Amino acid sequence: MSVTSGSDPKLKRRVARRLILYILLFSSIITFLGTSLQLYLDYSKDVTLIEQSMEQMESSYLPSIINSLWVSDHAQLKTLLSGMLQIPDMQNLEIVQDGEEIISLGSPASQNIITRTFPLSYNYRGEDIHLGDLMVYASLTGVYNRLLDKVLVILGTQAVKTFLVSTFIFIIFYLLIGKHLETMADYARSFNINNLESSLTLQRRSKKGVEKDELDQLVVSINQMRLNLKNSYDDLRYAKERLETEIAEKISAEEDRARLVMAVENVIEAIIITDPAGTILYVNPAFEKISGYSSSEALGEKLKPFMSQEGGGKFYDDIWRSVSKGAPWMGRFSNTKKNGARFVEDATISPIVDSGGKTVNCVVIRRDVTKEEMYEKRFHQARKMEAIGTLAGGIAHDFNNILSPIIGYTQLLLRSKEEGNPDKELLEEVLMASKMAKDLIKQILTFSRIPDGELRLINPYIVVNEVVRLIRSSLPSDIEVQTSVSKECGMIKSYPTHVSQLVLNLCSNAGQIMMEKGGKLSLVLEPCEITDSFEIEKSVFQVGVLNPGRYIKLSVSDTGSGMKREVMERIFEPFFTTKAVGEGTGMGLAIVHGIVIKHGGSMTVTSEPGCGSTFEVYLPIADGQAQEAQTDELIVKGNERILYIEDEIHVAKSVVRMLEELGYKVDAHSDGQSAIKILKDNLDEYDLVLTDQTMPGIKGDELTKLALEIRPDIPVIIYSGYSPAFNYEMAKAIGAKDFILKPLILPELSASLRRALDTA
Repeated sequence: MSVTSGSDPKLKRRVARRLILYILLFSSIITFLGTSLQLYLDYSKDVTLIEQSMEQMESSYLPSIINSLWVSDHAQLKTLLSGMLQIPDMQNLEIVQDGEEIISLGSPASQNIITRTFPLSYNYRGEDIHLGDLMVYASLTGVYNRLLDKVLVILGTQAVKTFLVSTFIFIIFYLLIGKHLETMADYARSFNINNLESSLTLQRRSKKGVEKDELDQLVVSINQMRLNLKNSYDDLRYAKERLETEIAEKISAEEDRARLVMAVENVIEAIIITDPAGTILYVNPAFEKISGYSSSEALGEKLKPFMSQEGGGKFYDDIWRSVSKGAPWMGRFSNTKKNGARFVEDATISPIVDSGGKTVNCVVIRRDVTKEEMYEKRFHQARKMEAIGTLAGGIAHDFNNILSPIIGYTQLLLRSKEEGNPDKELLEEVLMASKMAKDLIKQILTFSRIPDGELRLINPYIVVNEVVRLIRSSLPSDIEVQTSVSKECGMIKSYPTHVSQLVLNLCSNAGQIMMEKGGKLSLVLEPCEITDSFEIEKSVFQVGVLNPGRYIKLSVSDTGSGMKREVMERIFEPFFTTKAVGEGTGMGLAIVHGIVIKHGGSMTVTSEPGCGSTFEVYLPIADGQAQEAQTDELIVKGNERILYIEDEIHVAKSVVRMLEELGYKVDAHSDGQSAIKILKDNLDEYDLVLTDQTMPGIKGDELTKLALEIRPDIPVIIYSGYSPAFNYEMAKAIGAKDFILKPLILPELSASLRRALDTA
């Protein structure tokens, strides 16, 4: 593995430039807004002062001016006006009488002025005599000059402040984050298989009692990743060495057998030599290894007890009768070791005849093929799974079409019922059961290697309680359901419906076992810690590997009939069932097995005949918060016109009702040809096209391409009950806005429609 060492100076310069630029830009905006506000306030203050000065003129100077004007004392008038001009920002003062200017002081201006007119009236013997008008002109030029000076001062000080603050923030950012990012970047660039021992360490002060920040958590995660890689690499290296060792040993064994073909002491097959009557004369060491019996225990004994475990004595008698006639025998059968363990062996019995044709000895070659038979069973299981996949794909589309109107009409009825209506609770149960059926189809497709979708963080406490509520309503009253579900069990990372399917299958299986005589079903959900010292009892059957770590533990127990060990070893096989015909498919526990293994978990089964059964499932706990699911109340309506194409009439009717409930105007068609013609003839009439994918004639993807050729801007949504050859990515690739699966759920449908229409 080659790496380029050293940090990227261009990258650092770009980050520094962007940081400084953003700080300067933000500071400039704040400075501009603050300065603008300050200038506005100052301007308003100065204008107010001018107006107050004018009001002061009216109260202080106006009586004197009126008296002077009454006696025509022009000298006094000029003196008064000159005093008024000394008031700040006063530009010009005029006394006008009958439209003619009598006295004018100051310099007239035509721009940036505030004008005020004061009528001059003298009260003579109770009668007001109008002597003229005093025109006061105040200039805003001084105000503007003062504001300009203030702007320059503010901008200068703000520039210095911004520079200092930016420099300070940049230095702080570099000291707190930047230099550590460089350290992590250098560590990542130099990271390779040869230096997995070195951990990432940042030069930071550690404070006791202070919670770790994001950089500390990142360092911990990187070092944990390094440890995981190191462990994985060590495991791979060990596996490689072990494989090389095994290969070398096998090659050596093959060479030895080739050179020492007659040295039967070294062969892996058990070799037994008997006399014509079946008395054992010789056994090789492989016999001891396979059967568990020593040579001293076998020599002198009859062969019959060592190979007549299947079919009783008749099995051996039939074989020996054939061999006695000189005919070799070859076959496979189940046998028992000395310790009682069952195993499968291939055996060949060949008579050895002398020159006269008389049988003098018999040679028995036996080989333990338990593993080979296990591989064959796995192969047959894979073939069964292939059959399940074919079956699931065949029924998924039709079953989802059946569910579509059930779910659709149930949702519509629910929306029409008010809170407190007794029918609403029943409808909610129908909707929940229908959704469970929808999820079951997904699970069957999942089990037959259909993609699972997206992993999510799920709260098992919520899921288990929902399933328990459904289970209680489906079991007879003579089956008592006891639950202990801990809220503090944490989150698990799972596919959306797997946990509910797992719990439902285990509870349903337990309920069916007790259906005839009743009993008690116990369900416990709790967190647990698995350590290196944890051991599974030998009497317990285990599936999967239980590594040390934090798990949620789900225990489902029943007081039913229990089962034998040999039944426990087969209950997770597809199609294996102990129930009567028509009472079970043999798929429930097989699905549970697949879900547990897929989640990296483990499961144990404890059972004895007559003592009930206990299934314990261990699923790894994941860190994070569960994603909130959309609720049924989250409905987004619209009023656009939709061109809808669906060949199944009962599905189309329910979807049309759902669309109309959402406020849309719908034109429904049962085939793509007529829909395309309608779209051509009415280009601007429709806002969206909603089409099924699987239809006779034009399929949904072909219809989408034709619709977009006619009107490139029209949004198209494709939906399907099951289409293994078409998916969301393919729909997006041809221009569709969305691809959703039947049966349609009202909130999902409404959200998809709004997204498509709002982004068109």
